Amino acid sequence: MLGVIPSIVRTWKTTNCTSGFDWSTIRCFGSSGEASSVDEYLWLMGRARYKPVIEYCGGTEIGGGFVTGSLLQAQSLAAFSTAAIGCSLYIIGKDGFPIQQAANSTARLKQAPWSATQRRWAART
Repeated sequence: MLGVIPSIVRTWKTTNCTSGFDWSTIRCFGSSGEASSVDEYLWLMGRARYKPVIEYCGGTEIGGGFVTGSLLQAQSLAAFSTAAIGCSLYIIGKDGFPIQQAANSTARLKQAPWSATQRRWAART
């Protein structure tokens, strides 16, 4: 796995500084820390025979991720496919109640990630 952020990939793409590199041994990419870009990640995947980019969100803020990508599920570029291990998420509608599916809504954590201690989690709520 090669860890990246969109701004690094954008620089590689615009400067062509990775031209001639052998990307054949990369099995997947990991991305965290910035909002992702479909264009940059499609370009990146093209270097390594379209190996997937696994997204991860929430690592710094709460001591462990809360949404992520997975090699076991279909992935869309610059998107997440599942809650991270140990997390439970639900979607809040405009009325403040959980809903099943939503296009314009807010995700909320139902259960803290397994890596966040109870003391740290309590300080955040």
